[in-house]
Amino acid sequence: MLQVKEVSKKFEKPDGTSLQVLTNISLSLRDGEILGVFGSKGSGRSTLLRILSGVLSPDSGFVCVDGERIDRLSAGDRRRMIGRVASDSHTDLPSDSTVEGILSEALAIGSPSAAVPAALEHMMQELEVYARRLADFVSASRSKSIGTLTVGERQLIAILRTILARPNLLVLDGHVEPLDTAQRKDADLCMAYAALTGQIVIVAKSDDFSWVGSTCTTGTRLLEGKNHNFVISASM
Repeated sequence: MLQVKEVSKKFEKPDGTSLQVLTNISLSLRDGEILGVFGSKGSGRSTLLRILSGVLSPDSGFVCVDGERIDRLSAGDRRRMIGRVASDSHTDLPSDSTVEGILSEALAIGSPSAAVPAALEHMMQELEVYARRLADFVSASRSKSIGTLTVGERQLIAILRTILARPNLLVLDGHVEPLDTAQRKDADLCMAYAALTGQIVIVAKSDDFSWVGSTCTTGTRLLEGKNHNFVISASM
């Protein structure tokens, strides 16, 4: 479960004045929910997601994941509990590693090494059901080195790697920027797959609401530093 309680953040400007970006943001999400964070440029979307992922500290308020305040966690525990994918996450992948090696490393987190091969095959079977095109790509690329893939393909592997590590909270901020149209659909299916495994998924988007019904279960819109929560129905 995710609880965000009255989080506020301001930044000091060069002229000595301050800019209030977020004011008393509160949220509550259950396991398996997908939250879309909507807002125009400068609305505080990225600031909020950086706070939720533990990259940035709020001035006041707090964030809890499964009852643990993230500001009181060790860096290792925070990385284990919170997975974050940004627009440049593909650059974190070692170019000489294989696709299978990258995914196996993620599956090995918290699992005995002997169980990884079976877990990888089980993951492939699940992808066949939920994201067939992505499953075909992974199957055809298992022995390829990361350095031979396109930027979009590397980004998809970065997204999948983060999901397979089974964080309690998955934060996606600009994760689709390097992707083409077809790959963005694969990324949406990855979000749904993560939610089905019980992860809480938070994704930042602009004020374009046309896509939300098929991917998000709930939403919050940032206006003038405050959030307005709403439930997304299947008909949207």
